[in-house]
Amino acid sequence: MTSLAHQLKRLALPQSDSNLLARRDVASLLFDPKDAATMDRSTFYALGCTGLEELLGIEPAFLEFQDTLFSRASLTLERSVQSKEVNEKLDAGISLFLTRLCPYFLLKPAHKCIEWLVHRFHIQLYNADMLLSCALPYHDTNVFVRVLQLLKIKDATNRWNWLHCLQKPGVPLSRGALINHCYSDLSFMDFICTMVTRSIQAYSGHSGSCSQLRVIFSFYASTIVPALDAVDKVSDTIISKLLPYVQKGLKSPLTDYKAATYMIVCQLAVKVVMESSLVNSLAVHISKSLVKEPVLAKEGLGCLTVLLQNQKEGAAGPRAVGRLCSMPALVPTLQVMAAVHDVSPLLRYLLPHLVHGLFAGSSGETETDELRVLESVLESVPLTKDLDRTVARLLLDEYLSQTELSAEDMSALDQRLLPLVRLFESKYSGALDSVLAGHVTDVSDTQQKHLFHQFLSLSMSSGKFQILGDSDTSLLLSLKHPQPSVRVSAVEHLMDIVTSGQHQSLDQGFLKDAVVERLKDDAPAVVSAALRVLEAVLDVLEPEDVVSCLLSLLHRADPSERWLPVLTEAVRLLSDPRLGKSDAELVQGTGWRLLPLLVATSPRLDLQRCLARSAFLHQHPLTLGWAPGSDRRVSSHK
Repeated sequence: MTSLAHQLKRLALPQSDSNLLARRDVASLLFDPKDAATMDRSTFYALGCTGLEELLGIEPAFLEFQDTLFSRASLTLERSVQSKEVNEKLDAGISLFLTRLCPYFLLKPAHKCIEWLVHRFHIQLYNADMLLSCALPYHDTNVFVRVLQLLKIKDATNRWNWLHCLQKPGVPLSRGALINHCYSDLSFMDFICTMVTRSIQAYSGHSGSCSQLRVIFSFYASTIVPALDAVDKVSDTIISKLLPYVQKGLKSPLTDYKAATYMIVCQLAVKVVMESSLVNSLAVHISKSLVKEPVLAKEGLGCLTVLLQNQKEGAAGPRAVGRLCSMPALVPTLQVMAAVHDVSPLLRYLLPHLVHGLFAGSSGETETDELRVLESVLESVPLTKDLDRTVARLLLDEYLSQTELSAEDMSALDQRLLPLVRLFESKYSGALDSVLAGHVTDVSDTQQKHLFHQFLSLSMSSGKFQILGDSDTSLLLSLKHPQPSVRVSAVEHLMDIVTSGQHQSLDQGFLKDAVVERLKDDAPAVVSAALRVLEAVLDVLEPEDVVSCLLSLLHRADPSERWLPVLTEAVRLLSDPRLGKSDAELVQGTGWRLLPLLVATSPRLDLQRCLARSAFLHQHPLTLGWAPGSDRRVSSHK
């Protein structure tokens, strides 16, 4: 057939079909074509009216069709002889009716109505697209097959010719074939998308939630998402085809439509790396949709997380952050999601903008929101995948960049930041310590040094980062310095902080760890200094921890002349009444661990005598009265 013949065939009017004039076979959804040919028009009309009445008991939106498609006047209307205007109006009415009928397509009343429209208005010829649109969500049912068999789609130029192979065998359309055709024929993809928007428009003003359209939204998502997954490459053409519908879905107040759109955005994000401008636009639209429809908070944030996770870092700009901050359920939802899923991609996007917002401009409503959200995130959502260090670094870097602020503005900033820094430190002290320790040696500029020390003053443990004159480095690093003399000086500085009542500048964890670490030192002078600090803070430490440290020291250290004063001091501390007070089990256990040290060897005699007089052995049942004997043995060896 030539190209011209194809065009002429496509332009042929349905009424020129010879089957319309023959009464041997009549197209019918419910009856055999030969049986249908024997039935009169009034029978089909009564059947259609009965179906409409039954539908009205379910859905009032069909009421207007009583006076049009199902009126008495329709009995005598022959569309083939009507004007173009009349036929256009008739097509519009049929289109609206079939669109509203789609959610109820599987019900028998719907079949009765379709039967009348097929018989009277020949919708299988004039309105084939709309009839298939009504049936397509039910493509795997026998009713769909019966509708399909009414159509004239044998010609290769017909848009539905790909379904012709199903007509003769009478088999339903498989899901795989549907999805394959969706991504291979973009006009069909567009047809599915317009089904959704047309259905929403058809029910606008009749139902607020459009709950009856759930089947349409489900079909939309379950077709488009797998089609995007199946296609080898999501082209720009596919994206441009889907984008208008994605934007409509994100703006829609309909929950199910929005949920379906979230699924499509996720699949697009996973399948293709999009332009930054498109990613930013999608992020803004998603965040707007979350403010308007908090019911889908988890789904929307999940969609945003998938988008950010699979696109280039930094593709989404700051516009979405303001919207997210005005979302009341943001942090509680993130908290719930973080217990099951990885929300770090969303936090990695959100946190830098929140931190920057604290320092940008003067205080205002937006900044208050950002501060509130940031505090809530730190309080409730765990920062994983090095995000704690990222926040610590952002806070410090932003603070050090405030070189132009006046003293008054700086004071206001400190007041705003103080509770935030303290909260962060209480949750992620290790991350803050690591970042601050790394900056101690990096800061050389005088103004930067001043800002750094000002930032340290916001911390509960600012003392550990104080610069010591002996080493020109921080207390934290001085305690681990390779030179024993520097370590001694650092421990003595710790002692000065404790005795001067300034230990609030050090958190208890750091103080304890510093003392315990220096008790393991290989230099007697360092350990001796650490023992003095230990005695000064004995009241705030757990007795079991102190006893364990001292016992480890006694067993580890060589009882030589240079270590003996240190060990003797350790034994003296073991006899402190604050240890073992009203804890018989601790006394007994410690006594058993000290017994091996009582073995009489020449270098240990002085240590043995001290041990025998210690409170732990003095109360132990096996060593009662050993102290006088130990004194005599030491005297006899001198």
